[in-house]
Amino acid sequence: MGNSRKSSKTADKSNRVIPIEHNSIRVKIRETPSHGKLRYTVTWQENGQTLRKMRSSLEEAKGLANEVIRRIDEGDRGDLNMLGRDGKQYQKCVEMLHGTGYTPTSAIETFKKCLDKLEGKASLPDAVDSFLKNADEEIRDILIPDAVSEFLIDKKNDVCDKQWRDYKVQLNKFAESFIGPISFPTDRDIRQWIESQKIKVKMRSAGGKIGDTISNQTKRNILTKILAFYNWCRSNHYLPLNKLHAAEKLSGVIKRRNSRIWKDQDKQISILTPSQANRLVNECRD
Repeated sequence: MGNSRKSSKTADKSNRVIPIEHNSIRVKIRETPSHGKLRYTVTWQENGQTLRKMRSSLEEAKGLANEVIRRIDEGDRGDLNMLGRDGKQYQKCVEMLHGTGYTPTSAIETFKKCLDKLEGKASLPDAVDSFLKNADEEIRDILIPDAVSEFLIDKKNDVCDKQWRDYKVQLNKFAESFIGPISFPTDRDIRQWIESQKIKVKMRSAGGKIGDTISNQTKRNILTKILAFYNWCRSNHYLPLNKLHAAEKLSGVIKRRNSRIWKDQDKQISILTPSQANRLVNECRD
């Protein structure tokens, strides 16, 4: 009991970030659990690279951070003295970079690396604008139960009552199992969830009995509804526009030409009788 309380207390305090800053130089100290103990990772930018070192106590980490800041600061002041009359312009650069974690030297090196990666295909401002336009940060965060509620409201006007009830039943079950953000479940998570579903109500026309795993056809039907839901989330900016979402990835695997997942190899196409067809049409009209 005592050990569990102690580990819980350690977990609550873990991952806290302590910034140490002087002029434009910024060093971060992050609390890092390691082998049951709390250690401290010191991170900083130097010569265009991200460097990290770990220390066993906060005092040691702060000592390293101050040492790094002093070394970088002295190097910058040495450069400043070498520049002579251009020192004021250099100092202005230092002031502009204040709080960014970059020194003039590391900023120029990073700028050069970005230009090299672009290979002249776009300017750096254009590349940044393009990133911001398509960045995940623009995506509105939403929990799956909330998204399902919104989707069902929109979907009610698009399908007949029977189809809407099917959407409601399957997606509400999905929302009960995945209560986090819409971006959290992977394609593997969705597949495992679908394959875990059991028959709860015996339908006269369906095979199997209560408690059996649902049929492959039912699995595909559920995936179709989840896929429609995920596509709706993407069109409403709850998922990135320029990336395949989890349901899309799973659907691609299931529909692959040589895939045998959720496919009944010897199953024949069933044909509705006239009375069955009329009953289906009447249900959709109602």
